Amino acid sequence: MRTLVFLALLYLAWRTLRSKFPTLGSSTPPKARESESREMVQDPHCKVFFPKTEGVLLNDSGTERYFCSEACRDAFLASRTSSRP
Repeated sequence: MRTLVFLALLYLAWRTLRSKFPTLGSSTPPKARESESREMVQDPHCKVFFPKTEGVLLNDSGTERYFCSEACRDAFLASRTSSRP
């Protein structure tokens, strides 16, 4: 019985620490996460800027292209296929 109480207290302590320090146990340094979430990229189709983490990724022959929406990605792909002979 004492073991269960001890484990419950240990769990509650861990949860309290995790709520106060959200990066606890994370392998990515906080500065890297911050800069990654704030990186802005430009949509190659509509030319609007947006956060990279919110973009739609297209791997185009080894080049990563980010789009603001799936519609812009699809329009970009359609314009490339229609311009080919």
